[in-house]
Formats: sequence, C-alpha cells, structure tokens
Amino acid sequence: WREASCLLITLVVTYQKLRQLDFFFQSLVEGTEALRRDAQVERLHSLIRFFDDPEICSYLATAIQKSPIHQIKQIFSKMNNWVMISSKMRDAGDENNSTPLSITVIVRVFALLMRYVRIDIATSHEIYPLCHEIMSSSIYALLGEIDSPSSIRTDCVKDGLILCGWTLDLANRCNFWLKNNKKKDCMK
Repeated sequence: WREASCLLITLVVTYQKLRQLDFFFQSLVEGTEALRRDAQVERLHSLIRFFDDPEICSYLATAIQKSPIHQIKQIFSKMNNWVMISSKMRDAGDENNSTPLSITVIVRVFALLMRYVRIDIATSHEIYPLCHEIMSSSIYALLGEIDSPSSIRTDCVKDGLILCGWTLDLANRCNFWLKNNKKKDCMK
C-alpha cells in the first residue's frame, strides 16, 4: 500500500510541476473506466481508499491550488461529462456491478477538486458558471427527478448528495467574490 501511495504522490507532484494536472485527471478517469469495464471491484475500492488518505489529499490539494484556471475548467468539464455518461450507461441497463463503484471513485475525486480549487476575485467568474452546469447535468443524472420518487436513482443517491454539497459549497465561495466585486464596482 505504501509503495503505491508514494507512486501516486510522485505522479501528482510531477504533473503539478509540469503544469499538466489535467493529464493526471484524464488518466485517472481512463483508469477508472478500464477497471469498471473489467469489473475490478477490489481495485476500485483501493482507489477510493487512496483518495481518503490525508497525505495524498494534501499533495493533490497543493497541485489543484497551483494549477492554472483554464486547466481546472477542462478537468471540471471532463469529470462532469464522465459522470453523466456513466450514469446513462447505468440507466441503460449496464449489467456491470462495478459501474456504481466507478461513479463513486470519480465523484470522490471530483469533490476533492471542488474542495481545493482556488477561488478568488480572478477565478470566481470562471468557476461559478460551471457550478450551474454540474447541478443541471451530473447531479441531475445521479439523483434523478426529485419531484418523481419513482425516478430517483437509489444506487447513486449518496454520490449525488456528495457532489451536490461540494458544488453548493463551491458556488457559495464564488458568490462571495462575485458579490464583493459588484460592491466595489458600485463604490467607484
């Protein structure tokens, strides 16, 4: 476990130094998809444990905070699309029992991204619209129609609520800067 953890930390640090963190996330999504296709349930559980590790999260947080905003936006878009596609596969009758677990992996990583993305006066206006996009696409895909109890997807409710909570947190952090910026404009 320790060797694998050290390898993951080294990859995160390397991609951060290269300013190519989007390639790390792309590889993570592709690896998760490969594990899902091959029904590698135990390995998917291992990925979840990796992203629960405080040391790994610390290095990932630093890498996310130091990444250029355009890369963060690309990562958001790719992860959002992956959640929607995976949810549709599950809804279409995907018999692979590792699909909900693979969604959990990506939602956990997506939540880490939202938790640690740097929000300030310069980035808030770029990230805020992404929050609305995630709410209307990924979260909707995970939770279903709230007004119609028969359409609620019980196997992904926890993932949907986790993603919803972190999306609302991120939107509130953006909103803080957007409102403060409008107040400053009014005072000029």
